[in-house]
Amino acid sequence: MQVVTNQKFVKSRARLGRFATLLGFAFLAGGFVVTLFFTGSGEENPYVMWIMTASYLGLIAGLMALNVGRFNSSRWGRRPREEEVIEKNLKGLDYKYRLLNYLPNLPVDHLLVSPYGLFVIETRPQFGDIVNKGSRWRRKGGIMPILMALSEGGLGNPTRDALQSVAAMKKLLVDELGLDDASKVPIQPAIFFTSHLAKVESVEPAVPVVEAKDLRGFLRSPGTEQKLSPDLYRKLVQALEKGYVEEKEEVKAKG
Repeated sequence: MQVVTNQKFVKSRARLGRFATLLGFAFLAGGFVVTLFFTGSGEENPYVMWIMTASYLGLIAGLMALNVGRFNSSRWGRRPREEEVIEKNLKGLDYKYRLLNYLPNLPVDHLLVSPYGLFVIETRPQFGDIVNKGSRWRRKGGIMPILMALSEGGLGNPTRDALQSVAAMKKLLVDELGLDDASKVPIQPAIFFTSHLAKVESVEPAVPVVEAKDLRGFLRSPGTEQKLSPDLYRKLVQALEKGYVEEKEEVKAKG
């Protein structure tokens, strides 16, 4: 299997996570210091209302920055990252399979190009007990889901996101290949939880939910033995990687 990852994007997001986290703590500390040392009774300080307003705004900005930092750091700053987990569980696929991660030309984060078509891989980092019925999702437990959402982000609706990603990919293929060729490329979504601590109870899922041990077998074929023609496969790869190739060529020309 060949893997194409936009490392520039990954590194920039990891840096954003670190910067936003430091900025968030700075805002919180500043708001605390202002509140503690620069406020007093209205008689002592005629600007107390302005100072308190600035303090509250600093606290709000700090919480927002910390949230941005948490999201980017947890997704792109920790190892293994989600694309590394996917790659690990797809080892053994031959060179005709190409895993594309974070390419600027694509409306999805992870896309597997196979001789049989495309797979949109919708990832989630959440762990714990999760229930999926049809297209509905929820986390088990009382207060724990709320606490876990604060630490790792909300679960959202992976089914909806996966189907939207498939629709976006279909539009992209029509724009790049034309309606005739695009209609010959099957696109199948799959939902994959990257944490080995995730326990998903899935009942008649609208989109397949695939465990790590089953990921390679599931993505090996989209349920058909009809392969794409060599010419269509070549045009498909060129179209999907076009934005990334153009970006690399631009950087090289500037250098």
